[in-house]
Amino acid sequence: YYENFCSFPRYLNIQEKQNLDFIKNGVKVNKVSPPEELNLNINEFYPPIGNENLFIWSECLTKMRNQMNDDNHARIFMGGRKSNFKGKYPGLLEEVILSLKSDKPTYLIGAFGGITKSIIDAINNEKPEELSEEWQKNQSTEYGKFIDFYNSKENSKKIDYKESLKFINAYSLKKISDNHGLSESENQRLFETIHLHEIIFLVLKGLKKSLT
Repeated sequence: YYENFCSFPRYLNIQEKQNLDFIKNGVKVNKVSPPEELNLNINEFYPPIGNENLFIWSECLTKMRNQMNDDNHARIFMGGRKSNFKGKYPGLLEEVILSLKSDKPTYLIGAFGGITKSIIDAINNEKPEELSEEWQKNQSTEYGKFIDFYNSKENSKKIDYKESLKFINAYSLKKISDNHGLSESENQRLFETIHLHEIIFLVLKGLKKSLT
């Protein structure tokens, strides 16, 4: 079956017809509850409006992404939003960092652009503007205010684009290759190729080597 992870409070808006469609298509919905320390009413939908609610969404999304990372043996990333997201960071940026920090086999496909391509550029020791706080704040005044609000909170980790970029820059192509069954040249090819059959071949080759 397929497993679809859904964070609080998003899963409260799943309609019965959608649930039936999931069941029909063999999809299990993993509804990830909010962090206990937020002390929320788990039956109330908190719209992503205002910094307090955006904080709830960001913490719930982070919990979901940690669970996704813990429950999977390998990760495949492509595309992804650079802006207009509801978490602390662009979603795939947060997920890639979690995957790399746990040294899971991580496959980055550059053909579809998005934040994944920016991460690939950073692994190749570039400094893409999308991975900077300044660029992100220029895309959204609301998100810029949220960064300041989030970082003013006590007992919360900071939104730190400089540290994120530093980590990705230091996570070399060699280290990625050591962890997931492809050579450095094959990984670089996965970063660059636009040919779907080649992408599938490289990912399957890497999975076969790294998970057996």
